[in-house]
Amino acid sequence: MLRSFLFCFVFAIFASLVACQCATGRFEEPDGDAKIDDPGDDASCRRGQVACTIGGETQCVSYDPADLCEPWERCVSGSTTCDASGTPVCTCEVAEALGAGTQVAFADSTQLANGALIVAGWNAGLAPHAYKDLNVGWWNPAAEHDTCSNGAIEWEIVRGVPEGEGPIADPDGYRGGVAATGPNVGRFASIITVPDEHGAPSNDVLVSYEVVSEEGAFVEIAHGRFIGEDASNVAFDWSFHAVEPPAGAVAVASTSLTLQSNGMPAVAYTLHYPSRPGDADDPRNQPTYEIKVARATVAVPEAAEDWTVINVVDATDAGCQNDSQCADGQRGIRAGFFGMCLETADLTNCVGTEGESAGKVVCDPGAGGPIASPAELCVAVDTIKADLPENNYLGDSDYDRDAFIDGVCPETGVGTGHCCMLPMKLGDYIPVNGLFLSLNSVGNDGQLSLLSYGRRTGTLDHYSINPANQVTHRVVRGGGAEGDVGMGLSATLDPADNRLLHVAFVDGIKNDLYYLRLNVHDNGNVGVAANSLRVVDDGNPIAGLEARATPGFVGDNSRIAIAQTETGAEARIVYSDTANHQTVLARRAAGANSGTAFEISVIENHLKEGNAGAIGDGNFPTILNNNDVAHPGSSLITSTYRLTVGSRAKSDTCVAPFGMAEVEDGEEEGAGD
Repeated sequence: MLRSFLFCFVFAIFASLVACQCATGRFEEPDGDAKIDDPGDDASCRRGQVACTIGGETQCVSYDPADLCEPWERCVSGSTTCDASGTPVCTCEVAEALGAGTQVAFADSTQLANGALIVAGWNAGLAPHAYKDLNVGWWNPAAEHDTCSNGAIEWEIVRGVPEGEGPIADPDGYRGGVAATGPNVGRFASIITVPDEHGAPSNDVLVSYEVVSEEGAFVEIAHGRFIGEDASNVAFDWSFHAVEPPAGAVAVASTSLTLQSNGMPAVAYTLHYPSRPGDADDPRNQPTYEIKVARATVAVPEAAEDWTVINVVDATDAGCQNDSQCADGQRGIRAGFFGMCLETADLTNCVGTEGESAGKVVCDPGAGGPIASPAELCVAVDTIKADLPENNYLGDSDYDRDAFIDGVCPETGVGTGHCCMLPMKLGDYIPVNGLFLSLNSVGNDGQLSLLSYGRRTGTLDHYSINPANQVTHRVVRGGGAEGDVGMGLSATLDPADNRLLHVAFVDGIKNDLYYLRLNVHDNGNVGVAANSLRVVDDGNPIAGLEARATPGFVGDNSRIAIAQTETGAEARIVYSDTANHQTVLARRAAGANSGTAFEISVIENHLKEGNAGAIGDGNFPTILNNNDVAHPGSSLITSTYRLTVGSRAKSDTCVAPFGMAEVEDGEEEGAGD
């Protein structure tokens, strides 16, 4: 984009200069900076010029179309001419509205007391515009949509459009025509419905999410006060506040809202900090992370003073994703799967000692270009030793510092004391523990249960926070021989047992989706319920999922709910089949033992016929139990599709009602799955 812009800019200047140098007639400036040039007999004006009559003579006047209309307008093709004074003018028309971007990523959903389904998430935008907004929408089953079959979600941009920026597209269109990117707002959204003064569900909502501003990253809360009429006409009045002031974090890695046993909200979140040179608590200058829980002291918090914040995990080693998270003079360097902030050495230290490489720099210079392999960096082994703890670097009891260093930094030659390492440019998951947080209130006395995925340790972790805010940590699964366990996790409380959690998660080594039940005890200890661990989906081809030709990655961003049906409680897990771009639903009796398989099916009734399989679907699904008494045991499932093929780039979130009549274009049609 920048390269093409510069080319056009330089070309315009070059064309203007050529026009001036080749002029054979007189030069005049009829208005502003416009340049004129006598075309001569039978000559035509160049591109970017228009023939004007000035003083009885025809002159070619150079112009910039952007100067002829308002910033949100464009010249109608072929309409450029001159007014009586010889100034270029054109017929202006309003520019096409901005595209709606990505609606939405990192989604979460809730339901109001009046039955309205509300979805919150992050709008990253779509090329060429990066929005990075918080969007909140409500499902209108009666609306029409070009891709979704069951009505449409009516979106509102709640946060993110920068103030003071003018429109460059239709001011009445999306985002008011403002394409500029403001602070990054809305990732890792979590939304809940708050109770009314009697403790019953209301029509107001709270949303937690990441904000990345010039002051750093922090968690913000949006309070939506319902000002609509009913479920068919939803609107909110919004107010905002930070849970705590920014303190130098570079990113928020996850957020999770819940209601405590006293009806007051609580939120869990993970902060990722860059290295802090000179920090006495981190003399190694490595990135760190913290996991925090904030308990509200009022029913509806409106300011940071309304929260009590505790550290569930104090500042602990994290990794870096790029140089920006490192101190001056350091580089983000790939050390195994994660990045470390390290000082580099001169390349002449990384030389071979034998054969043809003897005395020569052996670090790969890289293939160049923005996508090709990067150049390796020269690092001293002693530098890594100084910046690694002696014990438990990755939470592995078998960790040996020297063995780890030998693995990530093999010396380039015997006795050189240096090695070649790649810069850290990987950007999959934020390299911290505390991802995919799921916060739940357990028992009746204010105890909180927090589940998370440890990216650095490969573990599914549980933190129990008692009413006195004392924390007990237990590893549920993963690490060491059990592999990389816990990504994409979600958890929900059993409706009949407020100390029993139903949990879905992915084994990152096997690429399988798992389910288990977890008992949370008064003393903070947890235990996997006997005979409950089960592989839900291993990604292999099965009946009903014919699109699967080979095993693929399944379970990303799973969401779980426990529905009360006529035959009993049913566990329902909705998740992504990443390879086949499908939203998958797995379900079975909630109390079934590990020998009982889940019934697996593809959710397809949210896309209009002809779209299924043709677009990137199955992203960031959500599920919740429907409070509609006319359809007991039904669920509301959402899924985001993304189509980014040329000029057809678009994205939206569609709704799939499960276990109830489907709604298509505002009409009832048949029975649900």
